[in-house]
Amino acid sequence: MVMRMMLRQGSLLIIAGLVVGSVVAVAAERVLSSSLQLMPGGPPEIYLGVALFLAGVALCAMLGPSLRATRVDPVAAIRHDG
Repeated sequence: MVMRMMLRQGSLLIIAGLVVGSVVAVAAERVLSSSLQLMPGGPPEIYLGVALFLAGVALCAMLGPSLRATRVDPVAAIRHDG
């Protein structure tokens, strides 16, 4: 239950970050390509690949703390907070 909760919260942050980052990346590509007269941007598969890679790295980074949280005794954690 703790693992599921942590991964759900982390996944929501990952999705939000990917959406915001994708919008900023597309906007930056359009501005830079028009102002610097560069070649048009790369194919959308590049954006998808980078997004999947970053999502995988973020999920792996969440896995360690999530596993550690599952090993803590809830009663001991509550006693320690008070």
